[in-house]
Amino acid sequence: MCSSGDRLVSGADYREIFECSATGLALISPDGEVLETNPALQELLGRSAEELRRLGLRAVVLPDDAAVDEEQVREILAGERDAYRTEKRFLHEDGHVFWGHVTVSAVRRADGTVRLLSVAIADISSSTDLRARLAESQRRYFDLFDNALVAIFRIHAETSELLEANRRAAELMGVTGKAGLVGLKTTSFYARPGDRERMLGELTQNRGLPVEFEIPLRRVDGRVLWVHGVARLSSDGTVVDVVAFDVTERRRLEEERAASERRLGIILETIPSALLLLDEQGTVTLANRAAEEVLGRSRDEFIGWRLDDPRWGLALPDGGALAPEERPFAAVRKTGRPLHGLGLSIARSDGERRILLLNAAPLPPPVGGVVISFTDVTAGKKAMDELRLQQRRLDNVIGLNPFAIAIFDVEGHFLRWNQAFAKLFAGEPPSDYSAFSDPVLERAGAVEDLRRVLRGETVDRPAWWYNPRWADPRAPDKPVFVHTITFPVFDSEGRVERIAVMYEDVTEKKRMEAALLRAKEGAEAADRAKTEFLSIASHELRTPLTPLRLLVQQGRRKLARGVPVTDLTLAKMERHIARLVELVTGLLDVSRLTRGLLTLDRRRVDLRELVAEVVEDFRAVAPDRPLRLEAPGEPAMVLADPTRIEQVLSNLVDNALRYSPPGSPVEVKLELEDDGARVSVTDAGPGIREDLRNRLFSGVLVGESGRSRQPGLGMGLFVARNLVELHGGTLGFRSVRGAGSTFFFTLPLAKAQAGASAPGPTSSAPM
Repeated sequence: MCSSGDRLVSGADYREIFECSATGLALISPDGEVLETNPALQELLGRSAEELRRLGLRAVVLPDDAAVDEEQVREILAGERDAYRTEKRFLHEDGHVFWGHVTVSAVRRADGTVRLLSVAIADISSSTDLRARLAESQRRYFDLFDNALVAIFRIHAETSELLEANRRAAELMGVTGKAGLVGLKTTSFYARPGDRERMLGELTQNRGLPVEFEIPLRRVDGRVLWVHGVARLSSDGTVVDVVAFDVTERRRLEEERAASERRLGIILETIPSALLLLDEQGTVTLANRAAEEVLGRSRDEFIGWRLDDPRWGLALPDGGALAPEERPFAAVRKTGRPLHGLGLSIARSDGERRILLLNAAPLPPPVGGVVISFTDVTAGKKAMDELRLQQRRLDNVIGLNPFAIAIFDVEGHFLRWNQAFAKLFAGEPPSDYSAFSDPVLERAGAVEDLRRVLRGETVDRPAWWYNPRWADPRAPDKPVFVHTITFPVFDSEGRVERIAVMYEDVTEKKRMEAALLRAKEGAEAADRAKTEFLSIASHELRTPLTPLRLLVQQGRRKLARGVPVTDLTLAKMERHIARLVELVTGLLDVSRLTRGLLTLDRRRVDLRELVAEVVEDFRAVAPDRPLRLEAPGEPAMVLADPTRIEQVLSNLVDNALRYSPPGSPVEVKLELEDDGARVSVTDAGPGIREDLRNRLFSGVLVGESGRSRQPGLGMGLFVARNLVELHGGTLGFRSVRGAGSTFFFTLPLAKAQAGASAPGPTSSAPM
């Protein structure tokens, strides 16, 4: 507490004045490091002394006010002045901003150099009117900031640390709450190398001016998304303000549109018919290679011409003039219906005239315009042959198209389909089938698609599971994941006379996506199991270490007093050391098994003798427990590592004794089967809980006995199963809750070796 007296002011008095001052005080080194702050300043800024030492005072000044007094500080350090006063805005830890009156004084050494700076800060924004206006201004700012429909970031330009972010920014980056973003390094957000450096270069070059960008960013959960936004570097070059929004879906649609346009371009180039696309003004915007050949002109020459351009020399087949309303573009635009079989003559670039048979049709919005297809029918027979050839080509295009294609009449009956269709759906549809009465299509909404097509629409249905039950009666529940495009086929009068459907099989893609999802979930489960295993392992290793350390310390104290260490103490230490050795050995076995480094010393072993020895060993250490053995009279020879098989059986017997009530029997049984031997261990314990059964051989498990829980790593059964499988056998269990459990393993019998001695040891390891 503060006090005063009549004596001269001492160093302790200065300390008391510093600590008890109502004005915020700080001592700062010439290079800006905070050396000391008093409680008043800590309360004023809402930060501890340690936070202020770590952050520095510049970090709690509003960025726009950070450079207000740089010149005055320079003058103090240069010896041109001893103190100055100014006003700045400071940022309290809870987010509110206040005005502070700042007094900075120099404390100099004998030679005049600055030893430290004394800074006094007083809150001058305490008047009711000023604070109310400031609070309202801050509230409006934070309301606008937090509730903005776009993501907003404030980033430290030098350290890349995220200073501020709003709610939309947290959602954009996959974080719950904006607090989860503040303080992160934004360097990890850039998904593409070089983007950060390019942006910093542009921002530096255009300091104070907005810079537009569109780049991929990596969210906190690792997913990559595209964002479009504007960034600006503050005039002092310390802070970057960023406003951005997610354009991933737009980019995806643009890429799909580009891919669709590429596919359209490929189709147009491979279609034998000559095609022209006209915009709504009748200007040629696209043509295929066949059009070049028929017209005798390069696309670069005539793209951009209007269809009524005199350079086409458009006329009737007999050379007569073509009335403006008879021109195909004008006729289609006037009636809104397709035009079929119009005969025209046109002049090629070499002056030769050709007779064309032309079809034209309007393109629906939003594309608009007119598509024109035409064929050169200059010679009658040649024209007929060409028409037949075109029909055959069209049939080939449909028949050999890699996509499944089917044509229906207006009542939904199949008219034709290609080989890809029959292969995709493993059969051909029955003759009496109608798509309009298909319950599978009705449930999927595809029947409504057909009705829309009859009204002249084209329907692009996203991928869906389709199970045509008519296709393969042997596999009625085998669905196909298909993307379908259904479109109308018009007659010469513009009426819908056919329904065409194109099917794209994306089943494998769907399965791959599901497999990737399952693999991801499996990896996450394995990671959780690993974390749980390490937690349990550290606890189990500490369990014997703690009493062992106490016993060692107790022994040291006894020896220091000349008191000998008793055998009982040594026996306790040996027991804990044995437990540690058991745990470490188990961990080593798990490590060798998971890395495929465990080797076996195989030899011909009488499994009957080995089982009897293990049972006798347990009878010796647990004479009060009834342990029964049932075995055949003849030997059971197996090719095995006896030490490892003994380890497996010992683990099963030890578990049966530990997890069953005292005095209850444990039965060990050896049976000979066709080509193998089967060893089982049965207890009368509580049985295995349902929630533990799937984890029993995972390597991470906590079991329970009838009266109390028995801790452990769960490594024993994991190692046992792997050892048995290395021998070519299997290990399993049966358990009924409340009625005990039986664990068993099988091993293949060794083949008899007539006239040969037993083989020597062999080693094996999993590939």
